[in-house]
Amino acid sequence: MQQAHCHQRIQVAMSACKLGEALSVQPGNATAAAAAPKPYIKEEIALKSLLRNARCPLHLYILVAADADAEIVRSWLQRLRSPWQPVTYSFVTIDDGAVLERLAAIHGPLKGYMGYCGLARMFFTEFLPHEERVLWLDTDTVVNGDVCQLWPHFDCFNASQIIGFPGDPTIPNLHHPFGLCSCVALMDLTRMRAAGWGGSFMAAALEAHLKVNPSEVFPYGDQDVLRIVQRHYPDSAYRLPSGWNVMPFCPAYDAAMHETAVDAFVGIIHFTCTVKQHIYSSMASFGRWAWLVQFYADMRWEWLNEGRSDLRMFERQPIHVGNMSSHARV
Repeated sequence: MQQAHCHQRIQVAMSACKLGEALSVQPGNATAAAAAPKPYIKEEIALKSLLRNARCPLHLYILVAADADAEIVRSWLQRLRSPWQPVTYSFVTIDDGAVLERLAAIHGPLKGYMGYCGLARMFFTEFLPHEERVLWLDTDTVVNGDVCQLWPHFDCFNASQIIGFPGDPTIPNLHHPFGLCSCVALMDLTRMRAAGWGGSFMAAALEAHLKVNPSEVFPYGDQDVLRIVQRHYPDSAYRLPSGWNVMPFCPAYDAAMHETAVDAFVGIIHFTCTVKQHIYSSMASFGRWAWLVQFYADMRWEWLNEGRSDLRMFERQPIHVGNMSSHARV
């Protein structure tokens, strides 16, 4: 399968919510913080690896919960004066109350382990009203391939498919039916809007589920909702190749033997079964992949410039997510 045309811009959405809070220096700890080694930040590592390997123009939607989150990411991206491919970016400010309002309307979970930014991606059809398609990427990842190669899979969706997940349908799991994991997702927002995604489409699936499981507590938040939706609408998901979500420390998902086969394709390494915090304090937990994580941790942003003098990296207008009656782009 061919990658996206070299002049075609693709949209990638990622979260940087609570990043400013995680990196803030607590009172009385300034001296210790100054002496401490530079932290390895998962969002920074994911972004570097994404940009280094992409071979088509990108627009990044960075979900943030506060100005401090945006300032940290902006400080990284402003060091790119001439990236390998043209890159633009927008910050999407997520308001907890706005997400809660929409979750209540579909009787969904009122919390999730990824916080409200994780839950917010269920409403991209509304929060990104001018986009037709977007790729969602979790930030506990290292991108090892060209994500532009994922874009043509949209053209492989059949008439009933509206979203694509990596996974092996022969490996069902309690929380990820059909072996699917939504941490990498191709979202056809046009089809999803037409289906009522974020509204009646999800509400019907949740209503049917809650009739049978009235005590459901949604421990995994948005993951639970997507699991329920896929069981209710089994034909709505397209299966992306599992190499786009290799989970080294989740052996039940490693049907392609990515840990042992020397020729297995590894497009995205996803450390979902290891580190969950924003900061990686040690490389030891990454096993055989530690060298690759270390490579991007040590990489300077300036090294991603190709050396041309024309400025091709710029920030677009932000998006502020409001309540259901006032949501608008500013």
